[in-house]
Amino acid sequence: ENLFFSGLFWLQVLGAIGIASIPVFQKHLNWKPSPLVKNIAYFLAMNLALMDGFFKWLRGIRTGTWQRTTRE
Repeated sequence: ENLFFSGLFWLQVLGAIGIASIPVFQKHLNWKPSPLVKNIAYFLAMNLALMDGFFKWLRGIRTGTWQRTTRE
C-alpha cells in the first residue's frame, strides 16, 4: 500500500535480475564482471534452482537427478 516500499521492492527485484544477467551477457558486453558480481549471480541462480525444486516437490514430481553410467 505504501508507494515508497513498493518502489524499493521493485528496485531490488530489478537490480537482482540485472546483476544476475551480467555474467550471461558478459561476452556481448566485452567486460569481465568482478568476483562480487559473479558470487551474487551464483547465489541468485542457486536460489532460483532451489525454488524450482521446491515447487516441483510440492506438485509431487519426484525424479532422481543422478543416473549410473554404463561401464564396459
